[in-house]
Amino acid sequence: MRAVYPGSFAPLTPGHLNVVDRARALFDHLVVLVGLTSTYCRRHEIAVIVRGLRNTTDLRAEYKLAAMNESLGVATVFLPARPDLAAVSSTAVRALGTLPSPPRS
Repeated sequence: MRAVYPGSFAPLTPGHLNVVDRARALFDHLVVLVGLTSTYCRRHEIAVIVRGLRNTTDLRAEYKLAAMNESLGVATVFLPARPDLAAVSSTAVRALGTLPSPPRS
């Protein structure tokens, strides 16, 4: 199955990379996308959107997007952030002006 992981990724964080790694293990093909998500999915016959969640605030916002995309024929799979990455946001990384090192496994 093919899936897409959309986002602004401004900048790409260790949390984003972790979601990419985990989604790659779930799907045969993963596209990391910055753009018009549902249009891209329909044009490329992608049935699933992957979204990362850090907290309940993310869930509320993402649920609305998921409902809209579902009405356009594209399902959404949510992957929760690892606890050690949940506090890292693109906004915080931009404010610091530096990308934190990814945690070692």
